[in-house]
Amino acid sequence: IAYGFNGTVEDVTAKSNARRLTALNEAINKNIVLEAPIGICLINAATLITENVNDRFIEIVGKERDEIDQKPYWETFAEAKDIYEKELEHVIATGLPFSITGAEVFLLRNRISEPVFITFYYSPLKNEDGKVVKIAVWVIDHTAEIAAQHKIAESDANLKLMISQAPIAISILRGSDYVVEIVNNNTLALWGRTEEEVLNKSVFDSMPELQNQGIKKILDDVVSTGLRYSANELEIVLLRKDREETIYVNFSYEPLYDAHDTITGIMCIGFEVTEQVYVRKKAIENEQSIRSLVESAPFPIAVYKGKEMEITLANQSIIDAWGKGNDVIGKTYTEILPELRDQEIFKQIESVLNKDKVSVKIK
Repeated sequence: IAYGFNGTVEDVTAKSNARRLTALNEAINKNIVLEAPIGICLINAATLITENVNDRFIEIVGKERDEIDQKPYWETFAEAKDIYEKELEHVIATGLPFSITGAEVFLLRNRISEPVFITFYYSPLKNEDGKVVKIAVWVIDHTAEIAAQHKIAESDANLKLMISQAPIAISILRGSDYVVEIVNNNTLALWGRTEEEVLNKSVFDSMPELQNQGIKKILDDVVSTGLRYSANELEIVLLRKDREETIYVNFSYEPLYDAHDTITGIMCIGFEVTEQVYVRKKAIENEQSIRSLVESAPFPIAVYKGKEMEITLANQSIIDAWGKGNDVIGKTYTEILPELRDQEIFKQIESVLNKDKVSVKIK
């Protein structure tokens, strides 16, 4: 009798300890759920009643606690029932977990239907007999991350559109080899290349003639210093239409930064000014020719500018004729020869400046 009694006591004690251990484990699990940094909700596999839910889960789904806790799961998430009910039933029936990453789901968050991007798991929890008794729903919210990615993609699309429509040459180079990532038609015309010849290739591979013209050093300096570089009327030799051409360009190299302030590329902006440079050089050559002609002429010649009749050029013959010394350039006609102001020759010169016809008798 005593032996049987002791056995009964030991049996009751073991069961009591087991219940305490179970209660302790449930309390620990409940605390783990409540304090987890990701969204967790526990569902009864038999009734599909939500038995426990943490604050992060509530925050992600945008509903009140009393709309979720101790409520039928599909009553709470009716908007997702048609899509994921069969997956949940399969997890309960087979004991196999279900997961999906980065899914776009429309949820009633704060009573407004809006898309959220989430990774979630239906994870089966089994008893000692291997039967699924609960389902843990684990949720990670990627909405902000995806929105940022969409914003970056939209920004990139806008940048490409802006570059393609720009009235000047713009391209973007990436990496240490300066691979052409974006290039517009004005740049292609300037380079004398097609898009297929340069896109996604190193600019120095597609245009080897640049290698010995100091361009790479300029690009390297922009990357190493982070300082913008610009130049006007830079002389460059390019192979255009199968022949070398010397052109002149105004351009700048702008460093491009990522979110961590690391230089990831260079934006090249520029336009060709070859024609303007040639016109200016021609004008200078013409001016020099005129100057040489005037200075070497055996008879008096002077050139005046503006209504003030500023002397811009005078040869030695007319300087000697005036007899006012050699310091005459930059002075006005009336400063050098005030005595002629009221004489006929002054009026004749004024008439020429005013584009009037003048008849001059030479004796």
